[in-house]
Amino acid sequence: MAKESINLKETIQIAKIIMVVPEERMPIIREVFEMAGVDIESLGEIEEFKALTEQETLEELYGLLGCVTEGRKITNGEYRICPQEFKSICEEKGLNTHRARGQMAALGIIRQSAWTGGHAVTVCTVREDGNTVRRICIYEDWRVRIEKARQ
Repeated sequence: MAKESINLKETIQIAKIIMVVPEERMPIIREVFEMAGVDIESLGEIEEFKALTEQETLEELYGLLGCVTEGRKITNGEYRICPQEFKSICEEKGLNTHRARGQMAALGIIRQSAWTGGHAVTVCTVREDGNTVRRICIYEDWRVRIEKARQ
């Protein structure tokens, strides 16, 4: 099959697909583009950039969680933090709160209470001092979970 030239819009769409696809599905994506006659010469560079971005994200999360959990007590195997306090810490570090919580949910670092609309609900209802409150519950072994993700 002849190689097809693609325009800028198509190139951006391909890059978006490649940036979000799980690593184990990359061979399938390569094959699909190859079968379609689309030459992705810089795919290797995009994969390197993706890996670098993932490592940077893990480093950001590690720093964020270090701040969030420092000096905080562990209750039933998790650190519990008020969502507003978590938001303030994220803002201080220049991070998007929803993105950070989504990444932590994807890595299994925080407890999820449910799924709605394809998204994890990362704020849980817990009992504290006889009251029902909403908290972000971070598992005490978050460091181990990030280390596993780095490998």
